Amino acid sequence: MKDEITIKVFPELENRVVELSHTLERLMTDNAPEAWSLVLATVQIEYLTRASWGIIWLILLVAVFVSFKRGWDWARNCQSDPGGAKFLVTCGTIASGSASIFGLMYCFGPWTWVGLFKPELIIAARILKGVM
Repeated sequence: MKDEITIKVFPELENRVVELSHTLERLMTDNAPEAWSLVLATVQIEYLTRASWGIIWLILLVAVFVSFKRGWDWARNCQSDPGGAKFLVTCGTIASGSASIFGLMYCFGPWTWVGLFKPELIIAARILKGVM
């Protein structure tokens, strides 16, 4: 009895799997160019975001150094505690400047520009990284 049920279930399951695989194959061949274009655009947008953040950090870095010069002049002319004021200005500049430098690595890193202009290489690198 159990063998009869097994024989009846598996051919139906096999037919359904074959039907689904044919449908999937048809969908892949029909929609592959659009899907590939979408993947490339997604990678380009991701790396455009990185470049944008790098440009924002570059602007912040320039603003930090301008404010450091003004802050240092203010600290030098401070009457109450010039040493403490210089210390605060220096610490703030180091913290903001180091954060800006790390942000700039996004903008000027080679993978950012590869991702913008040759997203196929990024996809290939991700596939190889996943395989190895």
